[in-house]
Amino acid sequence: MQAASAAFAEAQRAQLRGDFPRAAELFEIADQAAPSPAALRSAIRNREAAGQDVRAATLSLRAIARYGEDRETRKFAEQTVERLSSHLMRVRVTCDQPCSLSVDGGTVAAGSALVTEFFVGDGPHMLEARWPGRESASRSIEANLGQSTTIDLVAGARRESAVTPPPTTTAPPGTLAPQPQPLATDAPQPREFGPEDRPSRGLSPAFFWAGTGLTLVAGGLLTWSGLDTLRARDDYEKAPTRKDYDHGVSLQRRTNILAGATAALGVITISVGAFATNWGGGQASAAVGPNSVALTYGGTLP
Repeated sequence: MQAASAAFAEAQRAQLRGDFPRAAELFEIADQAAPSPAALRSAIRNREAAGQDVRAATLSLRAIARYGEDRETRKFAEQTVERLSSHLMRVRVTCDQPCSLSVDGGTVAAGSALVTEFFVGDGPHMLEARWPGRESASRSIEANLGQSTTIDLVAGARRESAVTPPPTTTAPPGTLAPQPQPLATDAPQPREFGPEDRPSRGLSPAFFWAGTGLTLVAGGLLTWSGLDTLRARDDYEKAPTRKDYDHGVSLQRRTNILAGATAALGVITISVGAFATNWGGGQASAAVGPNSVALTYGGTLP
């Protein structure tokens, strides 16, 4: 969510200074990071302002498919398609298996799909479809402006693996065959921390529970601030002004500060509970792995 908000804020700055291609690109990035009808509408609007009608019309089809139940987005996207389609050609590609498409070397849409719709401009074009582990397929497209066409594609033959198994060797008589060595791994192995890793005297459990409460409060404030920021972003998108932009930036800064504070409180609370708290007759331990930290307690709380 933070990445999407940062991209949206930068896109707004680009739009205000008239850099419509950059603004459109950043609005698309924001929509990919956290799908949003407002971000996609802004991307379409800036693509058209930059004279990139093919991309604007293609994004409009994506908006209709993804946010068809949003009346504002559907109406805006349908009007864009109606306005631009007369000097473009609409293409519908169906694949027997999910495929990724590119036109003239440029990717049509992120990810793979069975059905993909897009627009092309005047002139000849080269369409290429790719499937994982299979040969790609190509088709030439001659644009008939104001018209539409459907292309059906079948996945190519499977590609042979390029990996060759290592040759087997036999040790000469009277010698010991080399023993296989375990494979090295870069992944850190989980380490168990128990009571022996803590000082014999520690803090009262009250510190741990107080930290837990503060973390929950900070998390609630973070959620409220994030929703407030999104509402301000939607208001700006409907009527961009410098005042609303500055207000949105201040709200985003507040949300980022709360996010950092919540994360810090969570880490401190877990550390205090695992390593610095005297749990009386019980035993507390923490398991630290590559992507997680788990705190467990056994016994009776004092």
